[in-house]
Amino acid sequence: MLHTLGTALLVAGLGMWWPACIGAGWAFVAMALGLWCWNVGSRIVRAPRARGIAVHVTAAYAALWLTVALAGVRIGNALGWWMVAREPLVAAHVQLAAVGFGGVLVMGLGGRLFPMFLMNRNKSDWPSHWCGPLSMVGVLMQVAGWLGNVHVLVPAGGTLTAVGGGLFLVQATRWVRSRARRSLDHPLQQLIGAFLLLAAALVVGLASLRWPAPRVIAVYGILLIIGSITLVIGAVYGRVLPFLTWLERFSPRAGVKATGPKAADLLPRWSTGLSTSAWIIGTVVMAAGTGAGWTRVATAGAAVFALGSITAAQQYLRLVAPALGGRTA
Repeated sequence: MLHTLGTALLVAGLGMWWPACIGAGWAFVAMALGLWCWNVGSRIVRAPRARGIAVHVTAAYAALWLTVALAGVRIGNALGWWMVAREPLVAAHVQLAAVGFGGVLVMGLGGRLFPMFLMNRNKSDWPSHWCGPLSMVGVLMQVAGWLGNVHVLVPAGGTLTAVGGGLFLVQATRWVRSRARRSLDHPLQQLIGAFLLLAAALVVGLASLRWPAPRVIAVYGILLIIGSITLVIGAVYGRVLPFLTWLERFSPRAGVKATGPKAADLLPRWSTGLSTSAWIIGTVVMAAGTGAGWTRVATAGAAVFALGSITAAQQYLRLVAPALGGRTA
């Protein structure tokens, strides 16, 4: 609740430029993060059977704390409380949030979830042991380079981050090739789409180290944050929410013959297919239009992406709120 309220206040405050609203929103988000770490963080660290996941999640939320701190610095900078160079601050903030938090969290949790989704039979996962640490060290090097004005650390850290992301893609390819589930439903298509967009983001990110033009950096952000991370979230929701909904509504009758749908049938296939296609096509068109400087093309891609998001939101709401629907595909 605090996180949702804080995010809404931040969006409203930044949109209307209400300093008090911006400060309150930042404070609520920080409080929400603190409560999460208090309630869950200590248990994750002590997890006996998932040490790798615990380390990745802990590192990701440490990066998120740094992100929140930099957000506070950016807010104070914008309000004139102090003066800090804007471009390095924005670069450090965005990279910490996208890779340090989002990327490392996906690498840690994905090592357990993605093989399960794909019914993977490959026991060797050595790349997943290195992708998270390399990515985190690389991001911290970049942040130190931007904020400390040590220019050599930025390309060195970016290269190390790209190596970590490349190792994750190597592991993802091994998962996909050795999967027992040969057919690919829409959540799995979203997952593979996320891997492909991540590969494109790595190429563009490496290019931005050599040619740090605003358009190149913007394309990197679109491919990584809007495209790849969104598709990962959609794939996880498309797998987990129907299963949890089925447990809540139909598991008490699981022993009764021919009662209730399967978990996979709780999401309409047409809407999951539409959201999958719209997310992928919208991201590619948006990135292409932004890179080429074609405003109308980028806007069209954003509209297609928004259509996918609206479609996904309504199908998830139908699952968690029975009053809004209940029919199955």
